[in-house]
Amino acid sequence: MNNVNKDLVATVKAATAANGNRQVRVIASTAAVDRAGDVVDPNGWELGPYRKNPTVLWAHDHDRVIGRTIDIGVTNGRLEATIEFLKAGVSTTADIVYQQVLEGAVNTVSVGFLPITSTPIATGRKFTKAELMEISFCAVPANAEALVIGKTMTPTDRAAELRALRARVEREDRAAEIAEMRRADGGIIRKIAPKGLAWRGK
Repeated sequence: MNNVNKDLVATVKAATAANGNRQVRVIASTAAVDRAGDVVDPNGWELGPYRKNPTVLWAHDHDRVIGRTIDIGVTNGRLEATIEFLKAGVSTTADIVYQQVLEGAVNTVSVGFLPITSTPIATGRKFTKAELMEISFCAVPANAEALVIGKTMTPTDRAAELRALRARVEREDRAAEIAEMRRADGGIIRKIAPKGLAWRGK
């Protein structure tokens, strides 16, 4: 059976500065009927294989790993997880998504899973057993009961990370501009290339 992705709205419930860890607590799945009419039984999750490779992705893209799950389990009928983003500077995508989560611009998580058993219900299907494959942050919701219930970062660390991210984006934008000008007229680059950008023209 093919993998299934279920997107879940993750409304920010708490934002507490602590020790600077890039961690987010989420409710990844509940027993609510989602917008496709399906239900995933929280008590039917097979988590063993996922715990061996607890990948967190951006938009189910296996080439864009942004973190890992450091704790996961079913509590009070909800699949809850603590997600730790990659360290600052390791991945531009992870840095951007983490900042968007902090700002509330990204508030959706999604579970990718392999259905094992299911039964038909009036609105769709009820997945009674499923193997969790990955968790993603994304932008398209399907279930309204997933919550980001905690995240940690000191104001000082957050300000420093924002400055570093802004500087990196500016460098990348400038490098792209110079590359375009190089294609148009390589001679111009020798005059305008800023210090730190190596000239590789002929």
